[in-house]
Amino acid sequence: MQPFHKLNAQWLVQISLIALVYTGLTMGHSRLLLLSAPPLFGFIMVYGLHTALRGTSVSFGAFFRRSANAVTLARSIFVIAGMLCGLLWLESAKESLRWAAAALTIIGYAADMLDGMLARREKHICEAGRWGAWYDCESDAALLLLGGLAALQFEGVPRYFILPALLRYAAALIFPFFPLNWKAPPHFKRFSRTCAALFQAAVAVLWVSLLFRADSQGWNRVFIVQVRFVYPAAIGLIVLSFFMEGYYRLKGFLTLIPKGYRLGLYRSFVIYYHIPFRRWRMKRLYRHFIGSGELAFDVGAHLGNRTRVLADLGADTVSFEPQPACRGLLENWYGEDARIKLEFTALGAQAGQTEMLLSSRHPTLASTDRAWVEDVGKTAEFQGIQWDARHKIAVHTLNDMISRYGMPAFIKIDAEGHEPAILKGLSAPVKAVSFELLGQQRHRAIACIDRLETLGTYRFNYSPGETMRLSLSHFVRADEMKAIVNSYSSGQRSADIYAILQNN
Repeated sequence: MQPFHKLNAQWLVQISLIALVYTGLTMGHSRLLLLSAPPLFGFIMVYGLHTALRGTSVSFGAFFRRSANAVTLARSIFVIAGMLCGLLWLESAKESLRWAAAALTIIGYAADMLDGMLARREKHICEAGRWGAWYDCESDAALLLLGGLAALQFEGVPRYFILPALLRYAAALIFPFFPLNWKAPPHFKRFSRTCAALFQAAVAVLWVSLLFRADSQGWNRVFIVQVRFVYPAAIGLIVLSFFMEGYYRLKGFLTLIPKGYRLGLYRSFVIYYHIPFRRWRMKRLYRHFIGSGELAFDVGAHLGNRTRVLADLGADTVSFEPQPACRGLLENWYGEDARIKLEFTALGAQAGQTEMLLSSRHPTLASTDRAWVEDVGKTAEFQGIQWDARHKIAVHTLNDMISRYGMPAFIKIDAEGHEPAILKGLSAPVKAVSFELLGQQRHRAIACIDRLETLGTYRFNYSPGETMRLSLSHFVRADEMKAIVNSYSSGQRSADIYAILQNN
């Protein structure tokens, strides 16, 4: 599964918001931090692992049987325990707590090298190891936040000590807006690892100097040097690594999109992936038509937002998108997902080749139907839109794809006017089908209804625009749906018609 799909677009954004709010609530409140830090860390990591491992063969037990992952867990426990002992020492001044805090902190941060060494010694990366690096990184980030908040409870620690943690989670809110299955350049990996190691060492020394500076002039001098020189330099390196990561992510994201299509496709990405609650509404709707383990066809996938939802529902999904500008992003996001197959081909009534009309500024309107482009181009709604490029593309039929992949339980078709031709390439009834309705192109929706009726007895409903909500309280007969379509005015927003096969 792609990190974009499983973590960046779901878990990381939610956790970053929680972390930023939590920082504001606990800064300066020692008792609240003391009580809440362990459960917060547990929630962050358990929720993250649940998200990462869901759908894989790896259980929590198998994940932690990998030695590197077990060490990461152990050192996290040591660091948090040391932090808690330090906070308790502030309140009680018990010497045993101070020494325990120092010992646990040193052991925890020193073990950071051990889990990396164990991971690098593995000859073959097992499935549990695929997420080991992520687990290590996110554990460090959470500990950085909690450790920084705990350090602020000590007198003389500047507020900027929390800056690296805040920047890390603030950056995590930005990265999903240019996501990719990212592979860092080797030199950045080395730089990032070096920065992390130096920062971990600085944090460990800071904690020990905080615990003993009142009783030792030497540790007090160490603390002063830390505050004035070492820690600011470490923060600078960490901040620089964040900016470098942002640069490489943005550069990698843009290289996946051909020049000329970047603005249009980025607009599509923001609309389809970042409108609040859209994904949840889509899942709620599609549950009516597809279930876990069933097969779905996403015809006209564009950037794959519906493909992602179908996979979320447990469906094996074949995603069809002939537009060449979309290929890089789709392959990067979903190319390694075993449940998703990508087909960069058009579908039609007959196999062969066709010319696709492309709009670089409005790539959602790419179409293989020249008559549709000419018709909608004359309407007020589509004024100013130019189809400024052409591309030869292979055409297959739904029957061809069913022979290759099997009979789908649900076919979603959004092909900018080519839906009737696509359904002509289907010769057997499918359990559920959806297709688009445009007010100025009602005859095409009628043709789709007529074609489905030749294959079996269907009942119909529709969802206006992107509401993802069925308008009718029940599914209606074909003649009733055609009456609704014929009453649809040219000025009304588009809709999706849903057809379900009736059992005879």
